[in-house]
Amino acid sequence: MCVKLFYPATELVGVDPPATAVYGQSNFSNNQLGPATELSLHNPVGLAVDSQNRLFVSDTANNRILIFPPIPPNGQANISAIDVIGQSVFTNSFPGLFNFPQGITFDQKYNSLWVADTGHNRVLRFSLGVNVDNNATDVTVTFSGRTPDVTISPKGKIHL
Repeated sequence: MCVKLFYPATELVGVDPPATAVYGQSNFSNNQLGPATELSLHNPVGLAVDSQNRLFVSDTANNRILIFPPIPPNGQANISAIDVIGQSVFTNSFPGLFNFPQGITFDQKYNSLWVADTGHNRVLRFSLGVNVDNNATDVTVTFSGRTPDVTISPKGKIHL
């Protein structure tokens, strides 16, 4: 199943709280697998939230990390990613920068995203310099403090 559900903090004991947002599916009851898009996930394994409350999801079988806008209010489905790392466009899914990325975490102190790139047998650190326009639709990922080996520009374009 390819559904990621967000549960708010509750004090309900013995009761399953209702999900308030869904990523990767068009509604709360779907679990269909489709082609790679800004709305789809295929085997999401890891997730992290940055200091701006954006959600980073390792979309493992699509060999990418999707970046979603800040966590939405209750009742939202069909949430589109605002950017992709590891693919040049949302509709690509072939191995490249990543090969089955799984665990991810965000280091608040150093403003870095860590990715376990399982298929390449390595862990990557991305020092993020994040610039977001007023509509939170344009994310730029850059390396800071050194000449980059790789620069990932808006929409995930990789420059070597």
